[in-house]
Amino acid sequence: MYTTGTVSLIESGPVVAVVQSESSLSGYDATYWYWLFDARPELWVKVYQETTGSLTLNHAGDFTLGMRPWETRRDSISSSATFTTDTTSFLWSDINNGTMGLTFAWVHPPAYGLGISDYDPYLIVLGNDLSAATSTTVTVSSGEVLMGYDVLLTMPYSGTANGASDARDALVEGVSVSAGSPEAL
Repeated sequence: MYTTGTVSLIESGPVVAVVQSESSLSGYDATYWYWLFDARPELWVKVYQETTGSLTLNHAGDFTLGMRPWETRRDSISSSATFTTDTTSFLWSDINNGTMGLTFAWVHPPAYGLGISDYDPYLIVLGNDLSAATSTTVTVSSGEVLMGYDVLLTMPYSGTANGASDARDALVEGVSVSAGSPEAL
């Protein structure tokens, strides 16, 4: 499936580290950017995928089920863990074994085919910016964007999921800035 790939250090810190991975796969190129901020536990990821030739996508049930921009194994925490998933909009998921956990969230989700499959030991995230579910097979022409700079984060944590879900939700909401008079110190 993978034909070529590179990993490059874009920024080495001290405040932020950025790594870029590029892969040429059968019919499309994928670029992932990974950010880590000093003293922060979360990993931020931006995804871009574009077809390089005619590409046929197929999967039992629907072609979008095979479009997986993020897939991880969590063997060290998944045994006897509790899996909690946003089953309404599929924007977040969490795994916790009582002493530690890992949470996932879309910050800028793809436009179509959102889904999360969360079970021991896998987290499989579905989504694309190409098309909504239409059939089990679709042929895509060259130059089509499968994932257009979508952003996700994943964050390990200690303890139970209660505080982690609040932290995850705050990170996804971001910071809003409004212009006004300076505040007194």
